[in-house]
Amino acid sequence: MGKGGFMRLGAAALLMMCAPLAAADERQDLETLRATTLKLIQLLVSEGLLSQEKANALIREAQGAPVAPGEKPKPVVRVPYVPENVKQEIKDQLREEVMAQAKAERWADPGRLPEWADRVTIEGDVRLRAESDKLDPNNAPAAFFQAQGQNINNTTEDTERLRLRARLGFRASVAEGVETGFQLATGSSGSTGNPTSVNNTLGDSFNRQSAGIDLAYVTWRPDYWLMLSGGRIRNPFFASDLVWAPDLNFDGIVASVRPLVREDLRPYFTVGAFPLKYNEPDPTQPVRKNKWLYGTQLGLDYGRTEGTLLRLGAAYYDYHNIEGIPNTDPLNPNLYDWTAPQFRQRGNTLFPINLFGNPTLFGLASQFQIVNLTAEVGLRYDDLRRASFLVDWAKNIGFDSNEIAQRTAGIVTDLPAKNVAVQYRAGFGHRLIERWGDWFAYGAYKRVEANAVLDAFVEGDFNLGGTNAKGWILGGGYGVARNSWIGLKYTTANQIDGPPLAIDTLMLDFNARF
Repeated sequence: MGKGGFMRLGAAALLMMCAPLAAADERQDLETLRATTLKLIQLLVSEGLLSQEKANALIREAQGAPVAPGEKPKPVVRVPYVPENVKQEIKDQLREEVMAQAKAERWADPGRLPEWADRVTIEGDVRLRAESDKLDPNNAPAAFFQAQGQNINNTTEDTERLRLRARLGFRASVAEGVETGFQLATGSSGSTGNPTSVNNTLGDSFNRQSAGIDLAYVTWRPDYWLMLSGGRIRNPFFASDLVWAPDLNFDGIVASVRPLVREDLRPYFTVGAFPLKYNEPDPTQPVRKNKWLYGTQLGLDYGRTEGTLLRLGAAYYDYHNIEGIPNTDPLNPNLYDWTAPQFRQRGNTLFPINLFGNPTLFGLASQFQIVNLTAEVGLRYDDLRRASFLVDWAKNIGFDSNEIAQRTAGIVTDLPAKNVAVQYRAGFGHRLIERWGDWFAYGAYKRVEANAVLDAFVEGDFNLGGTNAKGWILGGGYGVARNSWIGLKYTTANQIDGPPLAIDTLMLDFNARF
């Protein structure tokens, strides 16, 4: 191999050894390679394979020095070097970008929840109740009421119960204007359940308490004035416990329009459709129909919550296919069994449906089309407390004695109307118990005639549920800690029409809310 070949070999060696260093991270490695390369060139010179002049030219070329006059420039091989301060700046910049993303997505901060957790609200409450029911020993025997289809098993024996109510709910803001909710609550469900109460009576050999889905809905607000909701939802109507039990939730769909006329003037219109009983189609029972409730309400809120607030509501509730129809065909004695109510308390006028079959199957005598007018005024009398006054009135305009006689084939005739209900209520104190020393008190008078409202859905505290009763309610609460209070409620009721039935109930509660 000639000198030119060894020169090219030396240059190639220089290039090959410098190339890996292009990716080196440390200056010390570059200096080591430089020294090694210089020694290699000097070795080539000492062996006579490379002249000193060529070696100097090769070194100047590698170091980027200008070539001698007349020499042809050789390609320059540069070894990139990144200063320490530049590398540190790159590291800092990358770190800032990564940490900014980590903080935005909540995966870098210990103990921090992800972003979606800010859009979820968890709420719940637990109530322990000691209840004492005092029944007048002069009440008519239970068998007398049962013969008329009324749902009552005890009319003379006092009872004491320990009861539990627990609820746990979640609300999530899915997107702007879209909300979902889900809540579990104690209480029995299904065909044996009570839709008006989520109380569990304790005392079942320490068996686990039953619970079920109390709420499951989605709400969409395409604009501030329009709300659409469906599923299992809270009562969408402004009302007292005259028509609807406080713990009653609705299955169905609802739409509400609430335009903002002024800051202190907010009219609204609500309409909804709610299935009560779905009857599976049966070719052998072609007349089976689904049971529905259709409701609508027009109302107005005038004033401000923190000051004087007047609330007015006019509602109409129309029940479809809930009235009883007797089985008058001996060849088809169960044709209209589906008209018997799935759940009832007591008070509404009933009649036996089966003339040839089960004599204990009863249906509702009246149709129910209820007009409900509600007015409430709240007056703020200091920074935290208010006085409120409410009047609630309802009338079943669907009651028609002649229609009842015709539909029941003369089983029920000359039935007096008894189709009006009214409640007067006054309250004082804090709107919510939030701290120690907060308090509230209230009193009410209620009169609910037999066929004024559907007895299945009224509250279960007054007269132990149902209609055809009148009496008084007194109650209050006192805060003993943050969001915790002791409550006391006393009701005294007497049956309006029919045999004597008087019931007094005292309830002592401990409530905790979160």
